[in-house]
Amino acid sequence: RITLVPNGTRRGGQVVVRPRTWDDLVWLARARLFPNTTAPVHALRIFLPSGGEVRDLEAIETSETLYVSQGEDFLGASERQRTENPETGLYHGLLTVSVLEARDLLSKDFVGRSNPFCALHFQHKSFKSKPATNAVNPHWTEVFEFDVRRPLHHDIVQVELFSKRFGTAIFEHFLGQVTISLADLEEHKVIDKWFPLEKRSERSRVRGTVHIKIQFQCRGRSQTVDPNSPAEV
Repeated sequence: RITLVPNGTRRGGQVVVRPRTWDDLVWLARARLFPNTTAPVHALRIFLPSGGEVRDLEAIETSETLYVSQGEDFLGASERQRTENPETGLYHGLLTVSVLEARDLLSKDFVGRSNPFCALHFQHKSFKSKPATNAVNPHWTEVFEFDVRRPLHHDIVQVELFSKRFGTAIFEHFLGQVTISLADLEEHKVIDKWFPLEKRSERSRVRGTVHIKIQFQCRGRSQTVDPNSPAEV
């Protein structure tokens, strides 16, 4: 048998029968640990307690404990404990991301306008704003909130801008993207700035900037759980 636990903790562990193939293990890890996520299976990464990443069953001993991540680097239990605040219990807070407006976007239709909207991605969750109509300097003031239960220093926020073209079919044209590291985001501090839009490939044509505000607020003490007691299913 193998014990699967979420990356960075020993809470919520699942004891499973050793599968026959690597693909079966990856599917099983996703289904048992992250049943409500839309993350692609190929994004999962599996680590030994020592931190070494494994990609085949031959490297896994019987009765092994494996850390399963949703794409981020290895975060062992000792590092998780080091980053937790002993006064407040487990790491728990609210991350707020506001996509406010953009300037000087490329026009994507024949009248020199766009219908831009933003798509935000964080920890394998994705959300879209409503499109602004006929604008290259759109205002959205879209606010996205995330319940955070792990340290943020390995996480990023990605914002993509698209223009929606309506007609006999609906097309989405890429306008640019921004990737923001949360490594230096501290409690009660705010990232509030205009970011230049970036390409996603050498063929991309992008122009303009986007105004994004990000803040993390601690929610206080979370209920502590015995880290060495995974649930058998």
